[in-house]
Amino acid sequence: MVSPSRKSQPKILFLFAFILVLSGCKLVSTTSIYTGDLIDVLSLSTGEQLLTKSNLKVEFSSEETCAQDASEFALLLRNSGVSNLQFIECYEEGFSSFGSFDIDIPVIRGDDENGDVSNTNIFGLVVMDEGYTSGEDALLSFYFCVRGDIWNNVQNASMDKYFQKFDVDDMDFIYEIENDLREPKDYYSGTLAFINSKPTSVGTQFTLKRRDSINVRMNDVSKHIIASSAGGCSLGGHLAKN
Repeated sequence: MVSPSRKSQPKILFLFAFILVLSGCKLVSTTSIYTGDLIDVLSLSTGEQLLTKSNLKVEFSSEETCAQDASEFALLLRNSGVSNLQFIECYEEGFSSFGSFDIDIPVIRGDDENGDVSNTNIFGLVVMDEGYTSGEDALLSFYFCVRGDIWNNVQNASMDKYFQKFDVDDMDFIYEIENDLREPKDYYSGTLAFINSKPTSVGTQFTLKRRDSINVRMNDVSKHIIASSAGGCSLGGHLAKN
């Protein structure tokens, strides 16, 4: 006769295996932002868009199962409403295994700080001319947005399949801002952030020479707001238009 504890053991192991697939549930979004796109999109009509790439790094349980885990996770994302998704690779970083995915996300002109979020993928960039200036610089503003309904679909699907959701404390949202124009461009930080790994106050100016880039990591308060069930937008900063 099999004891009750032994009868339940396969179910427990099955559940444990699924939980291990997303062992750390660490998720990092790194979005490429080009100064030329931010300026050009303001000349487009509402509803038109440019595209840029957001790389999604997701932690999986092991290198041996990463390819299969990544394939299943990509299907989960697509079924949740994430479009223009491409699996890139599996790789090791320290003692952890990660899957890398690229998502084509829209860069659109917005008419308010929420932008036209209905036109975004799970992530999107909204650019606005709000009339800000700094000295002789006329500034545009840009926002990084998370679409709430798709994000909720991903979280609910993750709970259904892996018995856990992504914890915002284990997530990072990063912008790689590159000046692809011939002339230098001034960038002003929009919120408290870590820029090139250093804590930076609001309104700090950085002059980006041709082909210069900076790395901006969103603060904890902002990421908790945009990764809520409602989604939302966080000010990424201001860029000189002239």
